[in-house]
Amino acid sequence: MKIKISANFSEPRAKTFFRFHLLRRAKIRYGYYAVSLFLILISTFCMFILNEDIIATIIFAAGIAVLIIWPIQVQAMVKKIIASNQISGAKYIITFDDDKLTYDLEGNIREYQWKDIDSVCETDDCLYVYTDPNRAVIIPKFAMLKDSREELISFLKSNVIYRKYRFKQKVED
Repeated sequence: MKIKISANFSEPRAKTFFRFHLLRRAKIRYGYYAVSLFLILISTFCMFILNEDIIATIIFAAGIAVLIIWPIQVQAMVKKIIASNQISGAKYIITFDDDKLTYDLEGNIREYQWKDIDSVCETDDCLYVYTDPNRAVIIPKFAMLKDSREELISFLKSNVIYRKYRFKQKVED
């Protein structure tokens, strides 16, 4: 197998990756879920055991607020990341071979053996080939022909940890 893909960096694609990573892959989200669940359980205890309706309502509202705040914080983090990194629109070329992935960013070449790939995540718009738990090579699906994409996905499913997510690129205002 040899598949070559050419794409450009873009700010919307970078934002989508960071949103995906923070909302679906980053372990920190479990902390938010745990805090929210804890607050909701405490409110239940206050409501039914202590018969403190007002306190229970306030604690319950705080638990729900934690769940609502998380996506808002993700948006703020993504804006901060994008602001601190120059998204240049640089062209990159990715070559998939049977034994490795080659990533060429304007002459800066990196090679990753398949055994060293952390995982691959497929979304509606892109494939994210994670070279470590917090870094990925972004492969836009539109950059591949359907046959090449199907061949690549089949290869990835049989050679690395592969997971498909329902996650669409957010339309920018």
